Formats: sequence, structure tokens, C-alpha cells
Amino acid sequence: MDTEILLIGIGIIGGAGLYLYSQYKKIKPQLDAALADGELSIDEMVDIGEQIVAAAEEVKEQLSPLHDYTLAEIKKMKKAELVALADTLGVDSDGVKAEILERVLANQS
Repeated sequence: MDTEILLIGIGIIGGAGLYLYSQYKKIKPQLDAALADGELSIDEMVDIGEQIVAAAEEVKEQLSPLHDYTLAEIKKMKKAELVALADTLGVDSDGVKAEILERVLANQS
């Protein structure tokens, strides 16, 4: 079970990385266009900075339900705490603790 949870955790981190990369790809065309003339104006930097902040906020929102917990803390949660977390994530909270834990972690990958 510990190895399974570790692999799920790695999947969560990998998913977050892919999501962040997808946000970078959205910003890249504007960055390339801004740098095409070899100069970067203050207005262009502000626009790109705002897009980066928006992308970072989206990533934070995607990870926020579990952001405050380590994998070990999630594993140690009582069933009632896991049920509340599952409800927050919009995950089915029925069943035994192990099933809820599995769904909560799988939801974040």
C-alpha cells in the first residue's frame, strides 16, 4: 500500500508539472512575439508578467485542496477528515477509509 501511495504521489507531482508546462506554452507565443524585435518594452513585460501570475494562480487552484497536506498527513487522516476532503474535491466519499484515500489521491493525478 505504501508503494502504491508513493506512486500516486509521484503521479500528482508529474501531473502538476505537465499542467504548469501547458500554461507556459500558452504564454510562450506572446513572449516570442515580444522578443522578435530584439527589445522588450515595459508594457510587454507587464503583460507577460500578468499572464505568468494568472497561470500560477490556476496551478495553485488545481492543487489547493491538497496543497496544505503532505502525503503522510493525508494517510494519517481519520475517515471523517478524508470524507470532508473528498467532498471538497468532488470525489465520492462513500466506502471504507482505504477506498476514499485511493480516490482522493487518484483525483489529483
